[in-house]
Amino acid sequence: MTLNKQNNNTGPIAHQSLSVQLALTGHSFLITHTHTKEVLFFCETIFDQAITPEELLTHLTQKINDTPELKNNFDDVVLIHCNDMATNVPKSLFDPQKAAEYLKFNSKILATDFIAFDTVHTQDIITVYTPYINVNNFFFDTYGSFSYYHATTKLLETILNSPSDINSPKVHVHVFKDSFTCIVSKNSKLQLCNTYSYKTPEDFIYYILFCYEQLGLKPETDTVTLSGAITKDDSLFALLFTYIRHINFEPNNKGSRNQRHSKARTIYYFKYIAMRIISGLHKGKRLMAPKSLPVRPTTDFAKEGLFNILNHRWMFQDISLLDLFSGTGNISYEFASRGCKDITSVDSHFGCIKYISKISEELHYNIHAIKADIFKYTKMPSRSFDIIFADPPYDFTLQQLEQMISQSFKNGFVSQEGVFILEHSKHTDVSGFERFSESRRYGGSVFSFFQ
Repeated sequence: MTLNKQNNNTGPIAHQSLSVQLALTGHSFLITHTHTKEVLFFCETIFDQAITPEELLTHLTQKINDTPELKNNFDDVVLIHCNDMATNVPKSLFDPQKAAEYLKFNSKILATDFIAFDTVHTQDIITVYTPYINVNNFFFDTYGSFSYYHATTKLLETILNSPSDINSPKVHVHVFKDSFTCIVSKNSKLQLCNTYSYKTPEDFIYYILFCYEQLGLKPETDTVTLSGAITKDDSLFALLFTYIRHINFEPNNKGSRNQRHSKARTIYYFKYIAMRIISGLHKGKRLMAPKSLPVRPTTDFAKEGLFNILNHRWMFQDISLLDLFSGTGNISYEFASRGCKDITSVDSHFGCIKYISKISEELHYNIHAIKADIFKYTKMPSRSFDIIFADPPYDFTLQQLEQMISQSFKNGFVSQEGVFILEHSKHTDVSGFERFSESRRYGGSVFSFFQ
């Protein structure tokens, strides 16, 4: 929405644009060059606890009065309200005369509250919200013409209008100091947009996993993209990637605690596959592999089940391991952390081998990483291993799986008392294969044992 009035400031016009984001937990000011978008000035204030709208106005007034850069004439001024007094309505159902009716089910509003609404561009969605009207009035008196929006509107425009895989859902979590907005879309169509308050990391992960469950999303495969007040070093992130396998950071996310100005600081871009070593010397160690690797790491839930079995059968420090289709090295690290000193990891992707070698060196593991085609590798006579673990793509045919297992036994890869462990989809039945012993299922993954 735009309010128009002659600007009362007397400073020179220098092709500058001002963007202000505000919440009861803080505020920020960003000045950019109108044409080049270069950042000219940025400042932010974070409060220890939420304040009232009246106190917020006092802080804003003092900040503008004390900051010469904020007294210029600007080509345009944009004010973005960040609060939980908002909801989204399909455009076809929206009636401006009943705007307050849409808010009363999820916000405490008064009869005297001013209700505003934005249109999400290129989408048939209306954001209905209660702006901080005292701040609007102050900006009208100070800057004259300005536009204001709710933060949800801008988030939806950014997320729904960005390119995406039409076959995959898109989960975006924008974090504020004590709340976060979760937006889920598929085929550029909105499925969920809701704001949740949290006090602890456990609250944070509970609401996200609740969204995943209610929408039928899969923590093992469906990626979540983070932005706002979160970085890879936060406790929120540490707990999140214990449960969510694929995590991206918004390319323009600057890790601010409260705002989302895209160019105000150095831009960080983290795109990786999150893993965790679940036991042994490096228990709890978090590892992050490049997202570009063509892999599907074994989940923590499945790993715990597998090693509960192996712990009762093997002394890890005395055995040898061959990890086929090793990918990120996820399984190799678990064996190494438990004391296994004779590990060979084989994968056909150079990036995977390079990553495994890097982690092995950093953690002082004795992992021999080999780049090779698995079928060619197992065709050649070999030394024997006590355990062979293979995690091929889930779309491998039964013929391919049987060939790999048969070759491994035929060419001496499996020791006399050894075992071949195959990880595969729950939809694949290998119980008819020669040497099949048993299968154990953990979620969507199955471990089948051959001896």
